Amino acid sequence: MNQKDKTENVKKSTEELLSLIQNTEHIEVYLAENEKELQSLTLEEYLHQLMEEKQLKIVDVMKNSQQGDYVYKVFKNQRKASRDILIAIALGMQCSLDEAQKLLRIASVAWLDPRNQRDAVLIYGFLHHLTVVEVNEILYDLGERVL
Repeated sequence: MNQKDKTENVKKSTEELLSLIQNTEHIEVYLAENEKELQSLTLEEYLHQLMEEKQLKIVDVMKNSQQGDYVYKVFKNQRKASRDILIAIALGMQCSLDEAQKLLRIASVAWLDPRNQRDAVLIYGFLHHLTVVEVNEILYDLGERVL
């Protein structure tokens, strides 16, 4: 792999992309020049990709997420999942925090914010590989809404 190939594979940071948008005269130019940086996966595609990478079956995700048949409908794009359902699915799939944040971003819902007490608990759950039940116990004890 030559130097040019290496630099082409490097992703631009969000800050870099924001700066480019701010300094562009025409959005079409920005979009054309940064096409490879733009999100192209659908939620359904990313969920299936995660399931394959983690060698899970949908029945495993249904059980581990504590969301039952609703998970199947989300995976088949038959139901729009709320942020909490997506978080439960991500916990049920034993996603890393980065994978969970990407899942939320693809779904166009709010990312987990460490400044928010409830989100801090959820982040803790991802970082410490907790189950949905364990996370819900902490949330309940703190008087927060469970998943």
